[in-house]
Order: sequence, then C-alpha cells, then structure tokens
Amino acid sequence: MPVVLEALLTAFWVEGRPTHELNTLREVLVSVLGESTTDDILLKSGSNGAKDLLFANTKAALAEGAFGLPWFVARNNQGNSQSFWGFDHLAQVMDHLGLEVTDSIRALEHGWRSML
Repeated sequence: MPVVLEALLTAFWVEGRPTHELNTLREVLVSVLGESTTDDILLKSGSNGAKDLLFANTKAALAEGAFGLPWFVARNNQGNSQSFWGFDHLAQVMDHLGLEVTDSIRALEHGWRSML
C-alpha cells in the first residue's frame, strides 16, 4: 500500500498529473501493481459493492469525528485505534501500526507537508 500511495501522490503533487482521470490513474497503478491487478481493481471500483462500501466508510468516518480529508482510523495489533487527519501524518499512522518507517518515507512526508 505505501508504494501505491507514493506513486499516486508523486504523480499528482510532484508531476502535476491528473490522477482523477482514468487513463492517468491506470498508468500510475500499472507502474506499481502490474496490468492484471490494476485492471481487477478498476473493474471492481465501479461496482455497486464498491459504492456501498464507500458510503458505509464515509458514514463511519463521520461517526469517528472526521472533519477533513484524508482521514485515517488505524487499529494496531494491540487493538488500539487512533484517528489521523492529513497526509503529513502518514508516518505517524505507520508508527501507530508498528510498520517500518524508512527515511525515504519520512522524506516524502515532509514533501507532502510543504505542498499542503
């Protein structure tokens, strides 16, 4: 997942690419996931199940106190949940989840912060 986020955010914020357009989104996803996985994701993303999940997740985020995007609710292996708002907190999300936060990820975090 971090590789996908890095690719999407780099394409949008650094390269200025229109990641909301399907062709660009597909190009970025293919670069990190390959064609088969990307095509599967894009096919499923337009389904009623995906739309229902988006609606349910939005409702849950509002119930958790979300006040902006992106909003993350992360539950770690110990069962502790914590909410995070903004791209500039991605390293904190990873810390909370017990994931390795590399220097390159921290460098990207500071880059995102400077663009917000």
